[in-house]
Amino acid sequence: MKSIQEASPGKSRVRLNQLWSSEQMVKRICGVDVWIMRDDQGRPTLVNSPKKVSISHSSDRISVIAGDDRAVAIDIERSNRSVSKIADRFTTPSEVDLFQQVFPKNPALVIWTCKECLFKILGSQAVMFKDDLVAMDARWENDTLCSEWSINHHSFSGKIQTKSFIFEDVIVSYID
Repeated sequence: MKSIQEASPGKSRVRLNQLWSSEQMVKRICGVDVWIMRDDQGRPTLVNSPKKVSISHSSDRISVIAGDDRAVAIDIERSNRSVSKIADRFTTPSEVDLFQQVFPKNPALVIWTCKECLFKILGSQAVMFKDDLVAMDARWENDTLCSEWSINHHSFSGKIQTKSFIFEDVIVSYID
């Protein structure tokens, strides 16, 4: 078995630390000695465990989610990150208006984190964020921002719900 550094040639020290930290978190969550393999797109798969896992990094923050019998997804972003320069590539004004009603501080960033989770669940590179992933609803349930999405993609057609936790410094969206 290769070390993270041997398996990740050319990666920065910061990235190697992220990979090592996420592997330690996954081992703790899964309760077994697992090894994380990554496919060509960087998606994690566990060796020595049937569990499904998703990992996300944002500067010095890491989030991990694991599931027993179905795919899971997670995304973490710093809440002050601006995606306004690229928002027109992944969202529409009607989606921003919808999320503005429930999270006026940075609605495009919440949309981004949700669509990143949807992308991870689909497991395909050919996903058009703006056209294939469409927000249908966004509402608060207790302390969780729940959103429903219509997916129209060759690998899946239907609805998927995302959930988001909004903290002071980070936004964490997930699908479980």
